[in-house]
Amino acid sequence: MSDTPSLEEEVFELHRVRLLHDDGANAPSGLVVRVTGPIETLAQHASGLPDGPGGAEALAIRLGRLGACTRWVEPELLATPAALRDLCRDWGSSSIHAWRADPSLLGELTVGHWFDSSARSRAARRFALAVPGRAVSMDAAFWSGARAEATVEEWRLLTRGYSVLLYHRLAGELKPDQERLDVPWQRFDRQMRMLRRFRFHPLTMKELAACQGPGGTPIPRRSVLVTVDDAFLDVVEPLRRHAWAHPQLFVPTGAVGGRAHWLDDEQVAGWGELTALAAAGVELGAHSRTHADLPTVSDAVAEEEVRGSGDDLRRNAGVTPVAFAYPHGRKGPRERAVVRAAGYAFAFTTQPGRNGAGSDPLSLRRVSVKSWDSRLSFGWKLVTGEQPPRAWERWLLLRAGIARRLGRARRGAHAPASAAAPPGPEPPPRRSP
Repeated sequence: MSDTPSLEEEVFELHRVRLLHDDGANAPSGLVVRVTGPIETLAQHASGLPDGPGGAEALAIRLGRLGACTRWVEPELLATPAALRDLCRDWGSSSIHAWRADPSLLGELTVGHWFDSSARSRAARRFALAVPGRAVSMDAAFWSGARAEATVEEWRLLTRGYSVLLYHRLAGELKPDQERLDVPWQRFDRQMRMLRRFRFHPLTMKELAACQGPGGTPIPRRSVLVTVDDAFLDVVEPLRRHAWAHPQLFVPTGAVGGRAHWLDDEQVAGWGELTALAAAGVELGAHSRTHADLPTVSDAVAEEEVRGSGDDLRRNAGVTPVAFAYPHGRKGPRERAVVRAAGYAFAFTTQPGRNGAGSDPLSLRRVSVKSWDSRLSFGWKLVTGEQPPRAWERWLLLRAGIARRLGRARRGAHAPASAAAPPGPEPPPRRSP
């Protein structure tokens, strides 16, 4: 038995900084200026990493992956904001060297998190980088250091991203409480034509794998991924018409050919339709077996739902899914770990935003397309990966409501009195999606 203590028995201290006089420009929380601890262990795990804050951050990540005990210590003091900005530039610059030394760290290094900020913040950051002397914020200072050190290819990989569109139904029935989930197929057709007209590049899972993670290549410009959840019967024909866009259809395999208990017992497509879609070029992904709310079930049930959905697709559709969509978009650390253990390369949430090479492949963001989206708001989602600002969204909802009322009035004015139909049976009790 070796007398050498394990990493779990050693303590490593993470050193940070703050301004002597805090004027609101304090250091970013992720800035690690130095790591101290057992010298031999530090030398072993810092092998190949650069000096500077980027190397310290990478070393802290390596130690964390190995289960080492780390703790923050009292911050060191800096006299001026200018000194802190210089340190942030050094952090950005040395982060590029840390990434080159260990590409597997990209998803955890700050330099891999370009798309963790909002579209507005990214636009301000690009403006600061484009105008000399505008890197006055700590964020801009960090990215100016990274930009100065990165090659053109590396910068494209870090900052070129893609949006993921999310659909559910394509019937256009607009039943009560389904307005957010049911996009008329005619509007879906127009939106797919927009992708072609403006030369957006629909991604395949193979292309996504080539761009995401260590050793990736920059994603094509204007890239987008089209995804559809729940595999309702009404999406089959629209997806068949637009198989050229390589849509990803996520299937709750236990409900195939049956009814969706999570959405008003709507009809789910059968294995015959799904197999035909796969043959036409639509990519099938897993969506659990019963559309279970994974965070609320036991470990055994969660594993059965996640792994079993992929097994069903292999057995019944002859495809091996590489992607999973969390039902209701809900997940935690356990669900992510279960998806990873089941062998999926990608997993999708319902959190809005864009994704890039440094995004967590098992927590990819998506933006929902709504029935009331205009061409302009759909374009906004393509470019930003986000929902429109609240005032714009309220206007879209108001406009859609007025259009529906006018449409009903016109239909009523043209319908002959003798055509009035007797009232039908009461609908079944509603269920929450």
